[in-house]
Amino acid sequence: MMIKITISLVACILSVVCYGQKVYTSYSVLSHNDYEQAVPFSNAYEHRVGFIEADVFLEAGTLVVAHSHDQIDIQKTLTAMYLDPLAEKTAVNNKSAYPDHEKVLTLMIDLKSEGVSTLTTLVNILKNYPSLTSCKTLKIVISGNVPSMALWNTFPDYIYFDGRPYHSYSKDNLQRIAFISDDFKRYTSWRGIGEPNKEDVLKIKEVLSKCNQQMKPFRFWGVPDTVKAWSFLTDMRVDIIGTDHVTQLVDHLNKTQE
Repeated sequence: MMIKITISLVACILSVVCYGQKVYTSYSVLSHNDYEQAVPFSNAYEHRVGFIEADVFLEAGTLVVAHSHDQIDIQKTLTAMYLDPLAEKTAVNNKSAYPDHEKVLTLMIDLKSEGVSTLTTLVNILKNYPSLTSCKTLKIVISGNVPSMALWNTFPDYIYFDGRPYHSYSKDNLQRIAFISDDFKRYTSWRGIGEPNKEDVLKIKEVLSKCNQQMKPFRFWGVPDTVKAWSFLTDMRVDIIGTDHVTQLVDHLNKTQE
């Protein structure tokens, strides 16, 4: 058993080495539950993060941003908090999400209510935002209550999905996946104190290797939101790092890349 683990670990390490040094920037950062920030959207945008997350419920015919149903404020719509500001930015940036036209911004919309009806409502709302749906540097990714894969081709091509490493995807469906995500606690009980054990590190390296082979970026959710954990994620070469502390994480990545 030990020999098998050792061989697998060596294989994963060699796989990582073959990809060369990974560079982390603000574009590696996901602003987790961005709507709970003191300044939603703007803080993440000004820090040039690559990913902004908004949880939405279908309520009274529109999409409302909230983490749970009891927190719903009908005034806090996806339109007001994210779509309108993004439309303003693309207008200023000559049809690009950021002033640097090489950089991509992903708006990850986590569906908290029933998937098909919520996503259908989103598509209908986005018909009013052709500047967003045609923007080549803005990606709209659906997470949470994602509709069945059998229905993906019924939604517009500008809609992408958040995948899972334990699902099998057809070639066509894999093309609709923007990145692959999983719960950190499925791999380790490590909560940022001491060091994770070797068996857990092996499991993490294996899932990362699988996603690398599929040519898909990977992220964990539920990771301790600390400097030590951020460093662990970069050591493991996790592509996307989520945080509630955008400013601190961006500063940390900038310092470690100097």
